[in-house]
Amino acid sequence: MTVRILLRALLLVVSVGAAHAAAPYDAALFTLPTPGAKLFDIDFRDNWDSRFADTRSSSAWDYNSSGAIAAFATAAPARPAYFAGAGVNSGLGIWEARTNFCLNSEAPATQTRSLALGTYLIWLTGSGSVTVSGSGIATTTVTQGQPYSFTVNATTSIGFAVAGTVGFLQCEKTSSGIASPPIVTGSGNVARVADFVSAGLSSLGLSNGATLVIDFMAPAFSSIANQTVAEIDDGTTNNRVVLYLADTNADALTVDLYVGGELQRSSLVAAGAPAPGQYHRVALAFGRGGTAIALDGGYPFAASYGNALAPTQLVLGANANGATVLDGYIQRVQAYRGVATDPLLSQLSAPAQSNPAPTYRYLGAMGQSLAVGGQGIPVITTAPPYPACAQMLNDGEVDNGQFFPYGVRGRGLEPVNLGLITGLTGAYEIEGPSAGTVGETHMTAMMAELCDLITANSSQTQTFIGRSDGAVGQDLASISKGASITGCPPSTSGSAVSTDCAYANGYTELSRAVLIARANGGAVEAPVVTFIHGEADRSEGTDCDTYRQGVIQLIENLNTDWLPLTGQVRPVLLFESQLSANSSGQGSCISQAQYDAALTPGLNSQLIRMVVPRYIFPPDTATGTADDGLHLASSSYDWMGEYFGKAIYQELIEGMPFEPLYPLSIGFNHTDHSKIEAIFAVPAPPLVLDTTSIGQGAATNDGFGYADDDSSASVTGVTLTAPDTVEIQLNAVPTGANPKLQYAYNGPGFADHSYFGAWGNLRDSDATVSRLGNPLYNWCLTFDLPVSQ
Repeated sequence: MTVRILLRALLLVVSVGAAHAAAPYDAALFTLPTPGAKLFDIDFRDNWDSRFADTRSSSAWDYNSSGAIAAFATAAPARPAYFAGAGVNSGLGIWEARTNFCLNSEAPATQTRSLALGTYLIWLTGSGSVTVSGSGIATTTVTQGQPYSFTVNATTSIGFAVAGTVGFLQCEKTSSGIASPPIVTGSGNVARVADFVSAGLSSLGLSNGATLVIDFMAPAFSSIANQTVAEIDDGTTNNRVVLYLADTNADALTVDLYVGGELQRSSLVAAGAPAPGQYHRVALAFGRGGTAIALDGGYPFAASYGNALAPTQLVLGANANGATVLDGYIQRVQAYRGVATDPLLSQLSAPAQSNPAPTYRYLGAMGQSLAVGGQGIPVITTAPPYPACAQMLNDGEVDNGQFFPYGVRGRGLEPVNLGLITGLTGAYEIEGPSAGTVGETHMTAMMAELCDLITANSSQTQTFIGRSDGAVGQDLASISKGASITGCPPSTSGSAVSTDCAYANGYTELSRAVLIARANGGAVEAPVVTFIHGEADRSEGTDCDTYRQGVIQLIENLNTDWLPLTGQVRPVLLFESQLSANSSGQGSCISQAQYDAALTPGLNSQLIRMVVPRYIFPPDTATGTADDGLHLASSSYDWMGEYFGKAIYQELIEGMPFEPLYPLSIGFNHTDHSKIEAIFAVPAPPLVLDTTSIGQGAATNDGFGYADDDSSASVTGVTLTAPDTVEIQLNAVPTGANPKLQYAYNGPGFADHSYFGAWGNLRDSDATVSRLGNPLYNWCLTFDLPVSQ
């Protein structure tokens, strides 16, 4: 059935094609803002994980890749199993208890069997037939693909007359009408006990909550019995969250929440109708006090359960006591650290096989001068590095009969001239339009890195369209949505500069890209907008919470306005580069506002990814022997673009939300308050204090600082004590209120150094090297965060 009433999630919601009001963030419900590093990825078609146990107490059978029947020993998982002997690797088979009452099933002869009261299903393979007859049932001839269900009202003899070649014969007692895999018999009945596949959450590293993504398939739907997909529980049926295909709604996924043995919530999970015999994907997020669930990219269902449910066990394809099972296959289970919410939960649940990549992926960019290559001179990428994969709109201007292209840059605060955009061409960089002001942007290197990773690691074919609508020197309010998305109407001759143009041009240019794609028989998806910004608002003294809210509103507006243009399901995500300290060496709460918008629970948006801090990138020298404390060198724009490309590849192609290097917790040592312990999310452990890979060298105390209201202590040393942990030694036990740990927030300043005014030396061990030979370590984000007692 089609779900007509969509349940509103409890958290921040941005829906496809419409703006939804933000619900209050529940800090007790969700402890982390987004799923981070993937904890495990178990594809049961190829692997088994010993942390899972299959407690089936009998042998089992299923088909192998050749269509032959394969045996699985007691307590051995039935994998890889193959759906209906068709050579389709289905992964892990999970089936209810069944008995085959026909003898010599692989070479059956005519036989008579005594069957007790109940409903039976008979099926066979081969070119022959079996005629079924007996008291109280209609005589029926069964052939391959034409099973027969009959009911015996009292114990009676049933005859099975075999004619021709029958490869396998099974008669099983079932009220669901679903045929199980073959059960091999000899001279007597043989029973197959139900599968029960489970793992302790602690052994999986999921005790504190996580986001699970499960691919499953049911060959058929029962009309009377529930088919369980997965369950988290405390080892009993009293406290649990169970996902199942409901008996009365067999074409919908249902979630039940039980607390204290009582059913608290029951609801359908919004999505299109799951189809039997096809794989579907469910994303299940759970944390302290609540859960959220999405199916096949649909709208999430969310529910809270307080402290009454403390799940300890994950069960695949069955409930806690094994009473209801999937009668189907689990193909893959993935787990991410942290709790995803809508719309990321919807994105994670979208099945890859049902969502092929669109013909074109439009990658936008917003910001100020650094988003359009400010002082990035000389231009490096003068020819398209990947003409077919990395493209741009082909607009430009004609002067005295000569065409001058704009490259990947838009028109900034001037209205776009649609008459100049007639198609696509391979992306490259140019200087201008005003000489000496803008040059190499991050866009071509970003797309080239994406194309290079795809070529090396994926069989997918992709075409990206890059377009940057940054506006030089503009604060956030000036590049955000104005009164309407038509505040800067397209022009054929140019018009006065308007602060509405930066946002409006992005909408107009995407509209033109959609039309060009359609003319070529394709479609456009706009999954990512990069965002390089913050300097203007820092210098203007913008209130930092206002700035954070403005960044979140920007991406919400982009989703509201862009998604109807493309018709895509995937939300538009904002990938940020973080503002670094200014040339005086002073940090800014604008940097922290950007951090908060992406990562801080209660303040963040699920639509924002923080990719890389800007303190690692060498500055331009085009304006003299020293940099201007703001802009980057041409090669740095390329390097930053490669970071964006790596992150976008991970999100779009690998299907794993990008996570930067940032602190998960910061607190004083329990026994010695002159020490602070910071535990980090580390994409590629271990942590490294690196004083050589970036040109600034060693920062004071590797970039760490301490502050409180009384300046009562300072940092004297930094030590790595674990692959994800940093210990910061202070010169005294702090006594001031509001203690904070800072990183890359304060430094010696422009006069003493050639980079921005503050930096740090903390990175991970990501071994990725870009196509241009640049290391792509994940460097720690700038932060100014409270220290817990």
